[in-house]
Amino acid sequence: MSSPPSPSSSTTPPKPINVPLPFEDEIKWSQICKVISPSNIIDNPIKLREAFNQLENGSAGDFFVLYFANHHSKVKEDKFFNTVLPVIQRLAVKLPELFSDPIPIFYAKKAQSITFTQLQVASLMSHSFFGTLIEPRLFCSSFSFPNANLTHLWLRSKSGLDDVDKPLSSVASIAECVLHYFERVSELSEEQMTQHKITITRRVLPQEQVPNWSECENPLPELKIFSDVKIEDSGCLLQADFANRYIGGGVLMGGNVQEEILFAIKSECLISMLFCERMGDNEAIIIKGAERFSQYSGYGWEFKYAGDFQDNTERDEEGLTVTEIFAIDAIPSRIRTDQFQHEIMKREIMKFYIGIMGEGDSLAPCASGRWGCGAFGGDLELKFIQQVIGCGAAKRPLVFMTFGDPKQQANCESLYQHLLKQNIHTGQLFNALLQFNPETDVHVFKFLKDFEFNRPTGMDAV
Repeated sequence: MSSPPSPSSSTTPPKPINVPLPFEDEIKWSQICKVISPSNIIDNPIKLREAFNQLENGSAGDFFVLYFANHHSKVKEDKFFNTVLPVIQRLAVKLPELFSDPIPIFYAKKAQSITFTQLQVASLMSHSFFGTLIEPRLFCSSFSFPNANLTHLWLRSKSGLDDVDKPLSSVASIAECVLHYFERVSELSEEQMTQHKITITRRVLPQEQVPNWSECENPLPELKIFSDVKIEDSGCLLQADFANRYIGGGVLMGGNVQEEILFAIKSECLISMLFCERMGDNEAIIIKGAERFSQYSGYGWEFKYAGDFQDNTERDEEGLTVTEIFAIDAIPSRIRTDQFQHEIMKREIMKFYIGIMGEGDSLAPCASGRWGCGAFGGDLELKFIQQVIGCGAAKRPLVFMTFGDPKQQANCESLYQHLLKQNIHTGQLFNALLQFNPETDVHVFKFLKDFEFNRPTGMDAV
């Protein structure tokens, strides 16, 4: 008879609690510092490429060789290597001084929050620049965490840079935004960056706290709709990130849509990718205090960095900009009718609600729009109604962007005015939505305009 397995062979190793930082391995840290220390003068793209090679980051340095050789003036190159890169090096070696306390890993299903100074974020970002952050995906499940080092972005941004006549790709333009972040950081004093803060929160809603949508008697939310305003230009203090369940989405891997652009122009958001596990259905990630540094034009493959942006958003007494980003991931809908399944509709309303929930009856408006309606295949009319229901339940006004589609703006406004005339509450709208049949009803808005809200629905128990 064989003996029972030993405990060591039958138990799963415990999950690490904190993110390992590069200086915790003294030998490795010594090797890193030889490369990144300001005493190691890196004053041209060839030396920078050699530094990346010494750090075992392969050809990430090729991006800088091609970028400065073919797409920027000698003046721009000199500023980067004489002013910006030395600051990146200095901030990177300050890491042990800045992090006496560990950075917890934000695992799924556990609500957590952490506040960094802008200086701490800049130090971590400087290690990300060189690819020396220790990514949780390497010591946890590789399927649970995103990439976190900027070297992934440098590698993907070099394609096409050898053609001096070819405009920069959207991926290289994302990289330009991040490089501009470092340029702005180089202009700030450490005292300034110590006073400014950034808070990242993983919000988890227990099942027992999920509202009963069917019985919600809150009135429909206040609503404004724009076709020519971007979320980040709305002036709202709560702004949607149409997120991937892996925070940051494909920003380091060639992505170029709403979340990736947001993380490019507000580059401090990138640090959330170091410690946030992918989101579950009842979770959202909230980022407060991230400053915007870049202008941009275009979208998708047409995205382009368009210069400096001065973020004059006021800060609170703790040094955080009062703007918050709520990251929420929609369910991809490969087959159109799937998104109308009742459980999926409830999940999407809950997900949006988690991102915007707050305390009190006078909450600031949230800015959102075509959440999940691009590559994820979401029906815009359905997504609009889901957000109206979520805001109604949360008692929060909604500012909805149709992103250059005035016809859709008019359609949304027309339906909203019709619903107001019906004098219905949020639960009634939810119950009506559950009766939509995608096999026979083509358009959600037409269905709701024809719906008789005063007749019994029989949906009270849903």
